[in-house]
Amino acid sequence: MSPARPRRWLAGLAALGVGLTLTGLPAWLYWPWYAYPSLRGDDFAFLADCRSGAEPFRSLWTPHNAHVVPLFRLATAGLARLAGSLSAVPEMLTRASLGLLIGCSLLAGHIVAWQTGRLVLGLAAIVGVGLSTVLQSAATWYSASQTLMAGLLVLAGLAAAQRAVVTQRRIWIIPAAVAAWAAPLAWSGGAAAGPTAAVYLALSRDQSLRRWAWLPLIGSGLAVLMIGAMAGGSLAEQVGSAVAEAAQPASPIRPITHTAQAVVESLVMGNLGMPTASEPIQAVVLVVGLLVVFWRARRGSEGWPNPLEAAGLVLIAVGYGMAFTLRSGFDYANLRELGWYHTLPQLGAVLFGFGWLAGRSGLSPNRPRLPALVEYLGLGGWVVLAAMVHQPRAEALRIADAPPMLPSEVRQFLIPELKYGRAIVYAELRSGRQRRALTRLQRAAEQARVLGLDRSAIRAVLGPVRVPGWPVHVTSIDALDLVRLPESGREVPAAAVAAALGPLLAPEPLPRLPWSDAGDPWPPTDWATVP
Repeated sequence: MSPARPRRWLAGLAALGVGLTLTGLPAWLYWPWYAYPSLRGDDFAFLADCRSGAEPFRSLWTPHNAHVVPLFRLATAGLARLAGSLSAVPEMLTRASLGLLIGCSLLAGHIVAWQTGRLVLGLAAIVGVGLSTVLQSAATWYSASQTLMAGLLVLAGLAAAQRAVVTQRRIWIIPAAVAAWAAPLAWSGGAAAGPTAAVYLALSRDQSLRRWAWLPLIGSGLAVLMIGAMAGGSLAEQVGSAVAEAAQPASPIRPITHTAQAVVESLVMGNLGMPTASEPIQAVVLVVGLLVVFWRARRGSEGWPNPLEAAGLVLIAVGYGMAFTLRSGFDYANLRELGWYHTLPQLGAVLFGFGWLAGRSGLSPNRPRLPALVEYLGLGGWVVLAAMVHQPRAEALRIADAPPMLPSEVRQFLIPELKYGRAIVYAELRSGRQRRALTRLQRAAEQARVLGLDRSAIRAVLGPVRVPGWPVHVTSIDALDLVRLPESGREVPAAAVAAALGPLLAPEPLPRLPWSDAGDPWPPTDWATVP
């Protein structure tokens, strides 16, 4: 064996170790959410629909907020069953969100590394996805992670298309089309998978592959037709309701201005760790200016935009375009907090950014070369810079998640470090109370089955049942819908129901925190409805 071969093996193992280390960065950035998991918002509705994994097929094609997500529903049912107990579900779902983020970062890194022929750029792309607070909503809230699931399938389809170019084998276009079909079934924005893979293949130098660029489009089109066939009527009602809720009539201009504002505020300033607000005209001018700069910088270059740049731009445009067309009756101020809208465009921004860095070297994918020492040093600087930019933003988001301050807390928690510590205490308190409530709920369900009680009999005696974190606007279901109970039961005296289930389903008292004053209103907020 030549001396060069062991060195290559060692270099390869070093690169693998670096890559695995980088995939752990999101767990560090968002550790409070992962350390103290809790269900919130739409999580309860999705769990109730699948009865914690027991009956997922009843609601498989039921629209939720104008999205038909059968793959996400199946995943939710499987994860709930895999968790074992109801109290373990929050931790399981939180791990799933982290796993999806890691999967997206690895696929983005793989695509960038092969397209540019430089492994160090692929490792840097892992950081660009995993260490950006632009993805905070999807990374820390399970219901929003359906956008990460769609993003994972979009990137899988793009990776398959890239493999077709690398191997010059058209057979790889078939998994690209399958991924393009599956992505919209995880989240509606996943329909961007078809156009993204198609434009990548269309810019290939292989004419035989370019002729098959339409196949991923067919995959996404079939998914849209399937959704229409299975949920057309109910989906039309929800879309109509969403349009009716808008304060203004739908506008063909607003999706363009909303997209421009999202690009400036999230993909540009958000990735710089500087949240900002923009006006529509201002945002449009800035985005047009960025495109002009890109055009002038690459004008005259062979093969521009390169396939990675084009795929990234399509993912940004289609991802935002679909979301904001449906919400075109709203001002952007009403949509600014919907952070999961930025998931697919953020993935597109990473692809575009590293495609731009590659320039002409990104025209044709090839096996990436291992990094040199100086490249590792540059990568280390990139990691440190990203951490310095996004870690303070993550802390600010964690502080914003805490309940509003009590009068005495306003006087005591004056600096960000103290506010962050307070937020961690509340997160731990919220997570623990919810976990214990879910444990009691499961025990109550077991006792109810022994007594032969159904949900209506329990509600007739105890009223609607809530657990900490239950959204105040969700009144059509309650916590009893999270467990499997008989559809109909036998009559049991109300006193017996109250004696058997009342102590288990009663809210846990919230202990007054030691730093609060006796004059403070307590609890600080309705802890049955903390989001």
